[in-house]
Amino acid sequence: MEPKTNVLHLLAASNSPTALDAVQNLLKTGLKHVNEREEEGLTALHVAAAWDNLAMCQLLMYFGADPFQKDDNGRTAKDMAKGSVKKFFERLYETEPPEQSCSIQQSFLRALNGLFSCARKRTKKTSLRVNRSHSWSPSYDGTRNFLSEEERRLRWAFRKNQPGFPSGKTRRKKQFFAPVGEKSSERTSARTICPSEKSPSSTIKSPKPENDDNTTYLTAPEYNIKGDNDLSCNRNSNNTSCILSQEMASLKLGLTSLQVKDEEIKKSPVEISSIKIPKEILTVVRQLSDERLKQELAKRQDMKEAGLGECIGPLLVSTRPAYELKLARLIADLPFTVPKLKYSWALERWIAGHSFAEGSKLDQILISNFAEFSDEQWRGGNRPTSFCYILIDPSFINLPSNTCTMQQFVDSIFYIGKGKRSRPFQHLVDAVRAKDFGNSVLSKSKKLQRIVDLWNGGRGVVSLHVFQNIIPTEAFTREAAMIDAIGLQNLTNVKRGDYYGLAKNWTTKEKTVYGSHLLFNALSIFHVEGCREIYEDDIQER
Repeated sequence: MEPKTNVLHLLAASNSPTALDAVQNLLKTGLKHVNEREEEGLTALHVAAAWDNLAMCQLLMYFGADPFQKDDNGRTAKDMAKGSVKKFFERLYETEPPEQSCSIQQSFLRALNGLFSCARKRTKKTSLRVNRSHSWSPSYDGTRNFLSEEERRLRWAFRKNQPGFPSGKTRRKKQFFAPVGEKSSERTSARTICPSEKSPSSTIKSPKPENDDNTTYLTAPEYNIKGDNDLSCNRNSNNTSCILSQEMASLKLGLTSLQVKDEEIKKSPVEISSIKIPKEILTVVRQLSDERLKQELAKRQDMKEAGLGECIGPLLVSTRPAYELKLARLIADLPFTVPKLKYSWALERWIAGHSFAEGSKLDQILISNFAEFSDEQWRGGNRPTSFCYILIDPSFINLPSNTCTMQQFVDSIFYIGKGKRSRPFQHLVDAVRAKDFGNSVLSKSKKLQRIVDLWNGGRGVVSLHVFQNIIPTEAFTREAAMIDAIGLQNLTNVKRGDYYGLAKNWTTKEKTVYGSHLLFNALSIFHVEGCREIYEDDIQER
């Protein structure tokens, strides 16, 4: 009879929120023990580490899982860790000198405690200064923060789903607000006091940020702070609503100082995405109640025709941040949405003049990989008789060709393929044959139709041959990288290419960076060879 698999081990391999919640409930209720061993002595932490499940590893370690517990084969979870989990363990246990390892582990436990524990109600009166932050993004003790940006995002996602996360239906007195994303030592806080209740000697004070990392400020819940929706401030109105109304009005009056300049609006999509919303606007918007947030967005419904308006749906904890950002962008007159990129992010960056040094490194890795396994039987054989070809529409190119820019070159490409030395212009021969058969055949191939259309318009086709004398699998890999960089939707190719060797395990970013590097090299070849058009009369069927 086969041994029954522990449900904790099955869940440990999944990084879905459902699996994480299930594991947390099992351990919290005591139905499962965190160090339960399966066949061969594996614990759930072994499984999570082997599957590169960082969030699950942090959850299990919070409940007491030991990363140094060995299985029957003498392997620890740290030994089996891969990817981000392996880097996490290295930073936690190996990067610090011995005298600091204890404090780092204590900092890690404090981080996990804030991550997975439920929010507790505070009954004691809290002073302005406390020794540790009660924000969802605290600053840890110690000389350095060992959590990466990715881990901090995971921490926020977990914390938001906890039962104790503020729902917005309760308010605390003397709350302080700080925008998300700032260090606690840099935050400023202000008491919200209604002018009608303020004494002549009282003023609204904003403490100056201090450099002491141990000095932090109590922060208010991020969302759903209750407030009166009435814009007028009277004795019966909510204090917070009074202040927010005044601050919203001040934002409207000072809008011109916060608007983005025309030259910034004309930036490329890659640069637009990095434009930051002013902190003053985010501070006010995030304190609005749900109803007030809807009202402010409703006032801007006339912008809907310009693509800036928004139909407001239910305001939940998961959806409210998106509406807050939309309102903040409208107030700041920022581009409402980032224009969709035509090409891949890496190629857009390259066109904008930001090259990647990783491109040449990836090229050397690929060349060495195929040279190392030259004796293996690859697809198409091991003879170096292949190359890549790029079909170009010359109408996009400004003569002389050596002045062609990267933008013009990429825009002119309509097909990328892999060719053989024995049939260098087979695609053009196929176009001649298809033209003789008429539209019934041409309509089945966008590539052939584009070639024939150029010929019928009195232009030729530029067939640029690059990366000569390589084996077929290397040609296929280079072809695939260039297709991914440009995007299949911008080409007449029917499908994406195939990767071989180490490139099969590359990330999308690595593939597009490498493809952009190859296209840049192809442009250099084009500058040398020139824009040599091939016409229908130049093709002879063989």
